[in-house]
Amino acid sequence: LGFFIACILTLGRMYVQNEISVLSACGAGKLQQLRWLSSIIICMTLLVGALSLWIGPLAMHEADAVWQSQKNNSSFETLTPGRFHTSKNQNRVIYTESVSDNPPQMHKLFMAEWLDENWVVITANQGIKKVDENFSHQFIVLDNGYRYEVIPGKKNSQVTDFKKYIARLIDQETTLILPKIKAISSAKLLTKNSALEVAELQWRFSLPLLVPILGILALALSKVKPRQGQYSKIFPAIFLYLIYLASIITWKSRMEQGNANLDIGLWWIHLLFLLLALMLNIRSFSKWIPGLKNA
Repeated sequence: LGFFIACILTLGRMYVQNEISVLSACGAGKLQQLRWLSSIIICMTLLVGALSLWIGPLAMHEADAVWQSQKNNSSFETLTPGRFHTSKNQNRVIYTESVSDNPPQMHKLFMAEWLDENWVVITANQGIKKVDENFSHQFIVLDNGYRYEVIPGKKNSQVTDFKKYIARLIDQETTLILPKIKAISSAKLLTKNSALEVAELQWRFSLPLLVPILGILALALSKVKPRQGQYSKIFPAIFLYLIYLASIITWKSRMEQGNANLDIGLWWIHLLFLLLALMLNIRSFSKWIPGLKNA
């Protein structure tokens, strides 16, 4: 939108100051003006394409990874040395005497957990938490300690000493977050066939396609008379832009719901507005295209 308005304001000012009239008299018509704009249009298209197809999904993927890591933090991330800490699901109590930063370890650790109608109490000299590659499971690795399994109402208990003990942490607060569709790379979306994925991929390609079509539209909408002022076409241009963008968003939503043809997709909207942009410029182009003037 900023690029669209900038083109209209710049060309509109050239119309108001009769610079376009001078250029036309010197043989520089709309086609020549479009050639001058083409370098800016290409740069903007490449920039928007990079943001839409590569940088945007990459940023969303990194943000999701951070959110995933924070979402899956167990009781150990908020553990304060010297204080008992209860998990959110109320089935585990943890106490540690001290925590070292490098490497991050807990020392003199006590953990009581309710499992299978029994209390399991573990003491260890030190412990460290680990997460698997998919952030779906968390484990605690304990060194040199004892495991007590206590049955409520009974005197007997099971005691096991260990040098290394690995326990899987099962918390209600620990969930696996599936990657959002916006965080999936464009290369992977090319191999997908679901309506949601096809709609997202076409949306990413639609953003850079907007730039050249809006550039041609700006070339036509910027034409004003000297007494009209360079701002006279701003509101109609913004209104047309909103119709363009709203059409894409609406049709993308229909595609995601399975109510639109995935092969045709969003391309017909771009083709429609491209034809509209060419028709608005057709009278000026006819002077520079042989045979079109008499058609």
